[in-house]
Amino acid sequence: MSRSAVIEDGATSWRRALIASQSQALTDLAETGAAELVFVRASRSAEAERFFDESLKSAANEGYVTARVTVLEGRAFDALDLLVRAVIRALQAPETSALKRESLRGNTGLLALLDVFAARHGAESALRFDQGLILHGAGGDLVTLARAYLGPGARRREAQRIEAWVAGTELARSDESSAHAALSARTARRALREVSQLVRVLGWRGTLVIFERAEIIAKFPPGRRDDALTVLRELTDDTDSGRGLVATRLVVSASDLFFDDARGIALLPPLASRVLPVPGVSTWLPGGPHNPLVTLDAKGDLGNVTAPVKTATTDAPRLSALRALQRAAHGLPPTDPVAAMSVGHEAIDATLTRLFEHAAMQSSVFALLVGGYGTGKSHLLSHLAARALHDRRPVFRLSLERMDNDLGSPQRHLRRMLDQAVLPLPGGPSPLELLTHWSRTPVTLSRVVARVHALAEAESVASPAAKKLRLQLQRTRNFGPVIESYLGAAEIVEKPSNPNYRHDAYHRMMLWCTLLEEIEGCQGPVVIIDEAENLFRGGNTRATRRTALRSLSFYCGGALPSACVVMAVTPDALDALRAEAGELLNDVSEQRTVLAVEDAAMFRRRLVMLKPLEVPALTRGMLSTLAFRVREVHQSVRGPVDDVGWSSFVFDLVASDLAPRGVLRAVVERLEGAWWRRRLSATGL
Repeated sequence: MSRSAVIEDGATSWRRALIASQSQALTDLAETGAAELVFVRASRSAEAERFFDESLKSAANEGYVTARVTVLEGRAFDALDLLVRAVIRALQAPETSALKRESLRGNTGLLALLDVFAARHGAESALRFDQGLILHGAGGDLVTLARAYLGPGARRREAQRIEAWVAGTELARSDESSAHAALSARTARRALREVSQLVRVLGWRGTLVIFERAEIIAKFPPGRRDDALTVLRELTDDTDSGRGLVATRLVVSASDLFFDDARGIALLPPLASRVLPVPGVSTWLPGGPHNPLVTLDAKGDLGNVTAPVKTATTDAPRLSALRALQRAAHGLPPTDPVAAMSVGHEAIDATLTRLFEHAAMQSSVFALLVGGYGTGKSHLLSHLAARALHDRRPVFRLSLERMDNDLGSPQRHLRRMLDQAVLPLPGGPSPLELLTHWSRTPVTLSRVVARVHALAEAESVASPAAKKLRLQLQRTRNFGPVIESYLGAAEIVEKPSNPNYRHDAYHRMMLWCTLLEEIEGCQGPVVIIDEAENLFRGGNTRATRRTALRSLSFYCGGALPSACVVMAVTPDALDALRAEAGELLNDVSEQRTVLAVEDAAMFRRRLVMLKPLEVPALTRGMLSTLAFRVREVHQSVRGPVDDVGWSSFVFDLVASDLAPRGVLRAVVERLEGAWWRRRLSATGL
C-alpha cells in the first residue's frame, strides 16, 4: 500500500471517529436540552469539506435540523444578525430531500421546515404545534409568526410576513399577530434561540449549525476583529446559560491561521482559555464528545464506532450531572447547582447571608466581586443565584456584553433583563413568561389589576408606574393585553435615552419588584451585573462609559428597595473604573438630564470605598478534592472507567499554575477521553 493510501485510510478512519463523537454529543444535547459551541481546526479545505458533508448527513440521521453557513468579510460574528439571517435561510430538515418539491411549495429554510411539519400533520398542524408549545415552553416573535403560518389564514401572506421579519423589517402589530422586534443586530441572539426552540416544537431533536471559514476574522481591522472575537467568547459562555439555545450545537470552523497567528484567537485570552488545549496537559485525542476544539488532522487509524450511548432520560439528577459535565468540558460552571462539582465556596456563604440580611431590612446593598479570568467568578455567581432562588429572591442579570451593548439605555435593556431573569417559582420562569400567565388567567389578572389600583393610591417607589398603568386600564375593558404590553416594556425598546424614557423604564422595574413581592411572595431581587470589564473593551469610549455609569448609578446606588446588587469585574478593570469614576461620575452628576434615582454620588462613594469580595483562592488540596468529586459525577453518568495514572495526573495537575477553569477542563477532558477510548476499544478498534 502506498504512503498516500495509508494517509488516506488514516484520515478516513479519523474522520469517522470524529463523526461518531459528534453523534454522541448530539445525543447528549438532545437528552439534556443543552447547547454548546465547539471549534474545528481544518488545515486542509478538502478534508474539511468531506468532514462537514458527512457531519450534516450524520446529524440528519440523528433527527437534527441542520444549517451550513460561510463566514464572509461582510458577514461575520461582529454582525451576528447577518449570520443568523443566513442560518434561518439555510435550515434543512432531515426529511426535506425525501419530500416532493411541490410539498414544500418551493420554499427553503425555515419556511420549508414549516411545510414539512404541515405535510406530516395535515389538518392537525396548528393543534400539534400548540401542543409542542406547551411541552417545550417556547415563545417569541418567530414562534408567533410560525403559528400564524400553520393556522387557517392565507399561507402566502404569512410567508411574506416571516420573510419580512427575517429580512429585518418591523411588522406592525395587529389583531392577527403581536409580532415585533424583527431580526436585527440587537435581537440576533434571541432570534437564534427562538430558532432552536422552534425546531424542538416542530418535532426534531435539535439543531446543528456549522459556520465555515472563520479564519477570515484574523484578517479584519483591529476594531472589527476584537468585536468578532468578543462575540465568539460571549457565545461560548452564554449559548447554554439562562435563556440560551436549546439542544443545539454551533460549530465554528477555521484554518490554522485563526489558531496560530498572533491576529487570531490568541488576541482574546478569555476566549483562548476556553478553547485551546490546556497548557502542559496531554490530550486524549480524539477526546470526548464535548471537547471545545476538534482537529481534523489524522492521529492514527481508529476505525469505526458503534451507536451513541443514551442516558436514562427519566433520571433528572443524572441528566443534570451530564449537563454540568458538558459545560465543564468548556470550563463553564453548571447552570443548575451540582454540589459535587463545587469546592471552596463555603467561606463566602457567610458574606452572602449578611448581604441578604441587610437587603431584607429595606436597604439596598451593593457588593463588588473581583476575580481574574478562569478563577471561578462565574461559578460563584451561579452559587449566588442558587442561594437567592432558595431564599425566594428573583435573580436579574445584566451582562455588559458586545451583543447587548445597551447598558446606558435602560429602556432598551429592561426587556432583556425581564427575558433573562429567573424567578423563585416552579419551573423557574422568567418575568415575561410569568406575565403571560398573569395576563391570560382571569383570577390572577384580577389580582394584578387590583394591586395596580392599590399601588396607584399609595406612596411608594412603585406608585408612578402604577398610576400610569392604571390610566391605561381605565381606557379599556380588555385588561390582559394592556398589562402584558406595559409590564413587557416592548414598546419602549426603540425609544431614545432621554430622561422621560429612562425614568419610565426604572419605574416599571420598581413596579415589577413590588408586584412579585405582593402577588408571588418573592423577597427583594438579586441583580447580577456581569462582564463589567467590557466597559473597557470593544471600542467603548469615555462617553459610552459615562452613560453606562449613569445606569449603574440606579442599580448600584440604592434606588431598588431590598435589592442585593453584585457587580463582577476583573481586578484590572476595577482599577481602571475607580481611576475614572471620580471624573466620569462627576460629569454624570452635573448633567441636567440626570435623574434623582440615578444616584451617581452614592455609586461613586460605594465604588471607591467598598472593600470588594475576592473570589476565594483554591488551595492544592481543594483542587484535588474538586478533581475527585468531578470523577464521581462523571462515573454516575458514564459509568466507571479504569485509569491507572489518575492519581499521578491529579497530583501533577494541581501542582501546576493552572486557574480553576483550566483544572476543571483538564479533568473532564481526561475522564471523557478515557471513557470514549474505552468505547473505541469495546468495538475492537
